[in-house]
Formats: sequence, structure tokens, C-alpha cells
Amino acid sequence: MKTFDLTPNELSAAFALVEACLEEMGGKRPSDLERDEFTWISVRTLCETGLWTWPQAKGTLSSLDKKGFVQIEMDGDREASFVTTDGWRWLDTVWDSRP
Repeated sequence: MKTFDLTPNELSAAFALVEACLEEMGGKRPSDLERDEFTWISVRTLCETGLWTWPQAKGTLSSLDKKGFVQIEMDGDREASFVTTDGWRWLDTVWDSRP
């Protein structure tokens, strides 16, 4: 299994992103995404938590993209980003340690 060396800010964002995915698909923990891989995210996903401004969220997502936790893709002028399978599977291994 791939592991990720995330900063505290990136780890908080990872938890927030996956929690948002789980809320949308009715799951309780990342392993629930195995059956319903609803992993679409955006800068707005982080901003809606109230913990990141738009520029902070954009920078954090960019960092997570560079580390392979998320993948940022552009569909024309529209961003189509998602948490990678390796990302949410790894997060499941540390899920019970989230604040």
C-alpha cells in the first residue's frame, strides 16, 4: 500500500476532503468508498469547512496533488478533481486518529 508523508495542514485537508466525500455518499469511513467511489472534490470543498481561504485551499490542493493524494484535472475551463484511490485507502489506515 502506498503511504503519504503529509504536513499537519495537508492531513487536516485530507480528512476534510474524504469526510465530504463520505457525507455525499452516505459512508462512515474511507473503506466505504470501495463500494461507491464518490471522490470528487474541489477548492470549494475545503473553503466550505471555514478553515481555509480560497488561496489557502488552492495551495493545499496543489500540494496534495504533487504528493498523489488528489488528482487535479481540467475539463476545458472546469476543474474536475478527485481523491485518488491510493489516497483514501491510506487515509483509512489512520482514520481513527483524526482529531
